[in-house]
Amino acid sequence: MHRLLLLGLIWLLSCLSVAAEVITNGLPITDVIKTMKKSGYTETGLAMMARPGSGLGLRSWGVGEGVLIVNYSTASQKISGMTFWLADDRPKATRQTFEFDVASFDTQSGVMTIRTKKG
Repeated sequence: MHRLLLLGLIWLLSCLSVAAEVITNGLPITDVIKTMKKSGYTETGLAMMARPGSGLGLRSWGVGEGVLIVNYSTASQKISGMTFWLADDRPKATRQTFEFDVASFDTQSGVMTIRTKKG
């Protein structure tokens, strides 16, 4: 009976997903792309790009009313920083925009941890 219970517990644990669902600095960009797609977030295009010669790449996804921008090293393919960007609905000349430095983003719950001070 104990073996059957143990076997059932092992089977249950093997069915759980072990993919990274919390995105943080240092994760491979390929894992982030797969996780965001799996969680239903759509990749967006922004009118911005990484500075030429900086060795950085940018990817962005629509999250809520804003955009999660992920910077990654083109050499190591690992995340080097994340920003959450959002803007109000006014015309571009008077639009107010906001940028927040992101520490982590849980793709399942939608909880985003932002930094209020650098350091």
